[in-house]
Amino acid sequence: MEDCCEQAGCDDKQRKQHVWKWERKGWHSHPFPSFVAWWEPSGTDPESGASVGGHPDARRVWARKDPGRWLRRRYGIPTESAWNIARYVIEFSSWQEAGSPEPDFPFISLAASLGEQATYWGELKPILERIGAAKKPERLLLEGRK
Repeated sequence: MEDCCEQAGCDDKQRKQHVWKWERKGWHSHPFPSFVAWWEPSGTDPESGASVGGHPDARRVWARKDPGRWLRRRYGIPTESAWNIARYVIEFSSWQEAGSPEPDFPFISLAASLGEQATYWGELKPILERIGAAKKPERLLLEGRK
């Protein structure tokens, strides 16, 4: 860990914190530059201000078109946290093993408008109600035993 801190230019206080995190929690404070490049958004959409590129779960700006304006919010997982989550490290390793392919289209974090969301959930609601009303298979098995 100390080598990573030296390369990153951490001061003595940061080094002590990073070594403690590593030894006590298994927390690695310095993601590889290749992971950072894969994880973080690489740009901004000029019209919406939404983040472009990177992993969809990364900390990024999401934009939604409301009447007369764009609403923007920051959501997602910070890079250092993702570096310490096995699921994302495995996904990153798989991507590297596949030859680091570029996506056909970069991910742009645009959310559906409130009207589009209302339509979607309105169409989905009757389906969910039918699923909720149906008896669950476990209950059918239990009832058959009586």
